Amino acid sequence: MKKNFLFIGFGSIGQRHFINIKEQIIDGDFYVYIGENKTNITIRPNFNIIESELKLLSSKTELKEKIRNLKKGDVVFICSRSFEHTENLLTIFDS
Repeated sequence: MKKNFLFIGFGSIGQRHFINIKEQIIDGDFYVYIGENKTNITIRPNFNIIESELKLLSSKTELKEKIRNLKKGDVVFICSRSFEHTENLLTIFDS
């Protein structure tokens, strides 16, 4: 069964998690939220990431909708800046 992977934040740590998942050949859909109205993902130079493999969520509304539709076994990575972690967790629990 295909899993959903949601990354809240996609800097070097988020990208490293993505690469590790892909290296395990885990079939899934990959969603990325990098902030309200942000539409460009900055891929780190040494990471072999194809941007078309990622589905960008560009609003908190889209993020909350995706969280509400997660199924058992889906995974959420909080990879934002550490001072944003609490806010991100509250978004997940409030959705």
